[in-house]
Amino acid sequence: LAAAWLAFTRAYTGRHDGAMKAVAKNMEEGRTAFPDMGADDNQAHCFFKAAVAVAADAGSAALDRARLNTLIRFHQNNEMAWLCGLFYAELLHAVKNGGAVPDACTAARAVLDAEPESEAKSQIV
Repeated sequence: LAAAWLAFTRAYTGRHDGAMKAVAKNMEEGRTAFPDMGADDNQAHCFFKAAVAVAADAGSAALDRARLNTLIRFHQNNEMAWLCGLFYAELLHAVKNGGAVPDACTAARAVLDAEPESEAKSQIV
């Protein structure tokens, strides 16, 4: 999978943002194991990955956090990106399953509260 990602990156003719360049550089330097290949990047890419994870879990009562972790950290191995993506995915998952948005926000916040303390967490919670 890592080799396929690197091949895609090299062939892609659109704009290469910082995270995409960093992942390619990490891999070219031999860091091809998950999650070491991921860029130390906290841009908003994590939000669309959260939406993909929720869509992949359609019909499921619980969010597949391992899948979400892979979707985010293979590209953005960054605690802030993980926590923001986790919050958004939990919120979307709760709404998808019929929850009201305020309740979904409260539930997603509780998930973040249960995460280990970190500098990134202290900046968003």
